[in-house]
Amino acid sequence: MKRFESQLKTSLVVTICLLLIGCDQMAGESKAPSASEMPPAETVSKSVNKPADPITFVDFEIGNGLPPMKVPADNPITPEKIALGKKLFFDTVLSVDNSMSCATCHDPEQGWGNGEKFAEGASGIRGKRNVLTIMNAGFYKYLFWDGRVKTLEEQALVPVYEPTEMGMKSESELIKRIGENDEYKTLFTEAFDDGITAANIAKSLATFQRTIYVKETPYDRYVAGDKTAMSKSAIRGEKVFFNRRKANCGSCHPAPMFTDQRPYNIGIGMDASEPDWGFHHTKGWAFWGKFRSPSLRGIDQTAPYMHDGSLATLEEVVDYYDRGGIDHEYTDVAIQNVGLTRMSERDKKDLVAFLREGLREIKDGE
Repeated sequence: MKRFESQLKTSLVVTICLLLIGCDQMAGESKAPSASEMPPAETVSKSVNKPADPITFVDFEIGNGLPPMKVPADNPITPEKIALGKKLFFDTVLSVDNSMSCATCHDPEQGWGNGEKFAEGASGIRGKRNVLTIMNAGFYKYLFWDGRVKTLEEQALVPVYEPTEMGMKSESELIKRIGENDEYKTLFTEAFDDGITAANIAKSLATFQRTIYVKETPYDRYVAGDKTAMSKSAIRGEKVFFNRRKANCGSCHPAPMFTDQRPYNIGIGMDASEPDWGFHHTKGWAFWGKFRSPSLRGIDQTAPYMHDGSLATLEEVVDYYDRGGIDHEYTDVAIQNVGLTRMSERDKKDLVAFLREGLREIKDGE
């Protein structure tokens, strides 16, 4: 009965939220917690250089059964930009004290994350959110856990200027540093007509990041007809993954990218004294506690999991979903429904096999 009441209450909240999205003038009439009960919305970092005009995208065909990547029309992918972006990504010149590069927190040996709950910036301060892998980032419509920017170009320099991350003091200092390197002068001239600018630094970093994605998985081969591509356990796990009466993971993580890119509140951290309210900071109260659904392609490489790094293994993730998450009035009904039909131990073992084995990245030559 309590579960039913909780679901009914959550359903009503979700319905009201959907009605109010985009209607800020009605927010004052809602039954939302008072200002004293909720943290104020955080402003987007000043280092986010949001475009003045709507962004025009073009499709960049990937192949291998994957959807096309949406690339800003003013930043087409070229070999010159990829090479420049890669050099910048691994160069400590982007940090205030030359102590860290983008790769410090996005290490290719750690699934393009850092393998820890949080990361420590040049200032010595540790962040409050788990480092997101940049794998598959080129496919996302929203970047960061809270979706506060829409392109990799907008995202690229945020950590560079962020005081708790790379801590660069100003755009002029950044350009001056890079301009002192003759190799960079040549590379920028080859990649762009206007040479070294902050916008071009962002464009080259964004272009390189678009090359980092899981190109093929055993699951891709399996659905293409190779029935030997996955083990029997992973094959059973694939059925559990998509079964609406069991895990139902596919409702939020549909193939082939294994994400619908929508924000969800799955209860993580909602039992904390001061929860992280995610999309609320940029989208308003209807998005309290919601975080963007990540792609599961290559998920075996990116532990720990969740926006707070609170789940160390895939087994812990599956157990969390199986029990319906943390019961909270803003927890989405979808995860609560998973907990209504508990999985067997074999179901859970097979589901982990599918995630770990079926969605892993196939290396060149395999």
